[in-house]
Amino acid sequence: MAGRRPFPAALEQRGYEVVYVDAMLGGALDRRADAADVVIVLGGPNGAYDEGAFPPLQSELQLIERRLKAGLPLLGICLGAQLLARVLGAEVKSMAQPEIGFGPLVLTTNGANSIIRDRAAAAPVLFWHQDTFGIPHGATHLASSRFCANQAFCYDKHVLALQFHLEPDPKRFEEWLVGNTYQLSHLKIDVRTLREDMRRSADAFSRAGHAFVGAWLDCIEQKRGFLNASEKLAGAIQQPSPASAIESSL
Repeated sequence: MAGRRPFPAALEQRGYEVVYVDAMLGGALDRRADAADVVIVLGGPNGAYDEGAFPPLQSELQLIERRLKAGLPLLGICLGAQLLARVLGAEVKSMAQPEIGFGPLVLTTNGANSIIRDRAAAAPVLFWHQDTFGIPHGATHLASSRFCANQAFCYDKHVLALQFHLEPDPKRFEEWLVGNTYQLSHLKIDVRTLREDMRRSADAFSRAGHAFVGAWLDCIEQKRGFLNASEKLAGAIQQPSPASAIESSL
C-alpha cells in the first residue's frame, strides 16, 4: 500500500532505530533483519503464495521462518499476517468478497483480554484485503469482523498477526486512495466515503495507533506475552537502551 511506513515516531520515541526495507523491490533482508530487536512485516498487493511470480517474496518467507525458530519478535499486518500464518502451517485463501473500509473489530474472549482490546475500543480499524488466513495450530484467535472470521492471532509471546490496518498516517491516507484507484473503481467503492471516514476518526485513529505500538513494545520488552493484558496497556513512555526495528514491505 502507498504511504504505509508505520509508526516511526512511536518507535523512535522508544529509542528504536527504524530501518525500512522494500523487499519486493529488491531491498536486502540482510543480517540486520535477522538481528533486529523487532520486525514488522507489512502488506502489499501480491498474495501469500506469489513467490513464483515475485521471487523476492521467498526471502521474506525465509526471514519469517528464521525469526520464528529463533523466538524473535514479529508483527505481521495484512499480507504480513498472512505470511506469518502460512509459515506457521495455516491456509491462506481468497474471501468471497474483498473487505475494504472502516469498521469495528469483534473480539474473542481471549481478544477481550489481549493487547488489541484498547485499540479495538479506541477507534474503527481499516480493513483492506481480499484474502484471509486460518488460525495456526497453537496460536490464539483474537478477533473477527463482520465479513472475516479471522482478523488477528498471537503465537507464543513474540508473534502477533493483524489482518486489519492500524498503521496508516491519516495525513497520508490520500496516497492509499490514489494508489488503489483502479481496485476501488473496479469494486465500486466510493473513494469519498473512505476519505470522509478517515477524516472523522483521524485524531482517534492516530492516537490509538501510537498507543498500540507502546503497548506492543511493552509486551515485547517485558517478555510477558499479548494475553491477560492490563487495563492500560500503553502505560508511560519508557526510555530503554537503543534498539533496532526493521519494517519490511512487500
